[in-house]
Amino acid sequence: MDDDCVAVVQQSWNIVKSKAKLREHGMNLFELLFTEYPDWRQKYFSHLGDAPIQDLKKNSSKFRAHCTLVMSTLNSWVVNLDDLEMVIASVEKLGRNHADRSITSAQFEDIGGVVLKYLQTGLGEEFNDEMEAGWKTLLQTVVQIIKDGE
Repeated sequence: MDDDCVAVVQQSWNIVKSKAKLREHGMNLFELLFTEYPDWRQKYFSHLGDAPIQDLKKNSSKFRAHCTLVMSTLNSWVVNLDDLEMVIASVEKLGRNHADRSITSAQFEDIGGVVLKYLQTGLGEEFNDEMEAGWKTLLQTVVQIIKDGE
């Protein structure tokens, strides 16, 4: 990623963080994920049971913790794009950890699409073409790193 790409991703991420806590964004992102891929709830998150998403948001500390961890990891990648070796190592570790649960680069590609949709919806008109291009580059790079580790 070139400096301009990094700058627009970080700029858009700062806007995201100004709108709500990472935990809130994480729970909303997972709500969108389960809307886009309803079978994933049972396939990958069966341990959460079948409670409605609003109940999970309020009553499941495990759900809130995972949502916060996901967003904290994404935050770490974005703010550390000036240290690509660290970001790559983190993505590689994430890929290995999720492979044990049969979550592969294909699923991460789908997740990337959900992240992009979440950003587009959440930022509205603030989310410009340069930001979209930057996020696509970042998310495609994440998927490629995971794919290379499979």
